[in-house]
Amino acid sequence: MGVVGFSASDVEEAHAYLASRGVPLVSNTVELSLLNQEALNDGTVAACKKLGVKVLAAAPFAGGLCSGRYTATNPTGGKFMKNPRQTQKFRALELRKARISLIST
Repeated sequence: MGVVGFSASDVEEAHAYLASRGVPLVSNTVELSLLNQEALNDGTVAACKKLGVKVLAAAPFAGGLCSGRYTATNPTGGKFMKNPRQTQKFRALELRKARISLIST
């Protein structure tokens, strides 16, 4: 069985519950990208690894933000950018790019 968006404690609880019924927990799909690495930092990926649960990265290119498709001159991003959290991530990415270009010049 696979789950979506489970935290470390959720994965541990689901794994124990399913194992007691003979059902393996095989995957956890989490938002994981260059811009959003919460699953790495909050212990979710570590818990999955410990239990043998595969982690599937949802939106590895952050909905296109890390693909180069959306830039400061083309920030539309379609419906993805209507989410304030994603807009904030886009601005953070643009700031990182600007800092990198300043350092490398």
